[in-house]
Amino acid sequence: MDLIQMQPSFSAEGQPDEISFTILTALSEVTQVDIANLQPPLYDAIDTDALEQLLMSADERLCVTFPYEQWVVKANSDGAVEVTPSSERR
Repeated sequence: MDLIQMQPSFSAEGQPDEISFTILTALSEVTQVDIANLQPPLYDAIDTDALEQLLMSADERLCVTFPYEQWVVKANSDGAVEVTPSSERR
């Protein structure tokens, strides 16, 4: 699989799930590895608390891009996530 795009997911109460969960779900799909078994953990690639706070407090659309292993993750303030292969595959 070379591209995963995910829209934000919502809790039973209609609140958006944390962007970290959406990112983990997308990485799990693209790597075909269960979320609990992803290595390295997402928090080794990016400060997930800071990412949540930054994206949730954005007044305008904001996109944060960061590497995770051989993937590039783009997380948007609207909750959308895109995972694509890095140009430097390991």
